[in-house]
Amino acid sequence: MVYYNTVGKRTGIFGNIIVSVCVSLPFIFGGYATENMKLLLWIFASMAFLSNLGREVAKGIVDVVGDSAHRVRTVAAILGPRNASFVASAILINAVGLSLFPQTLGLVSGYYLPAVVISDAGFLSSVISLLRDYSAHNAKVVKNKILVWMTIGLVAFLIGA
Repeated sequence: MVYYNTVGKRTGIFGNIIVSVCVSLPFIFGGYATENMKLLLWIFASMAFLSNLGREVAKGIVDVVGDSAHRVRTVAAILGPRNASFVASAILINAVGLSLFPQTLGLVSGYYLPAVVISDAGFLSSVISLLRDYSAHNAKVVKNKILVWMTIGLVAFLIGA
């Protein structure tokens, strides 16, 4: 985080990746700390990474004017808000796809599925919204909603695992 705050923030996508790694690390550290690092935790860590990365790219759309003025190399500043909406959406769709693996592989209880379906539906509605309207205002709404979907996804993990 020291690197991110001093240098990484200005690197755009690399900074987004750093933040997303930090979001996913508690799953990994928790698994190793309890000597219980399993495939399920790697899947959830990956889902956390991808959903946060998609949110970070969408957040770049919100800040594109200021980031461009300060030469912060976000996806939106480099490729434009429209293309950033495609990148963010593709990342979020991958997170949704990954969320199906725990149930398919029999790694979670039946309680997981209802909660993850709500989370996935929210992510997909956010993707549709962002693709239809990649304005800074809508990207801000979407990035805030993604936090809700991530929280519901965490609840799915807690009740399913």
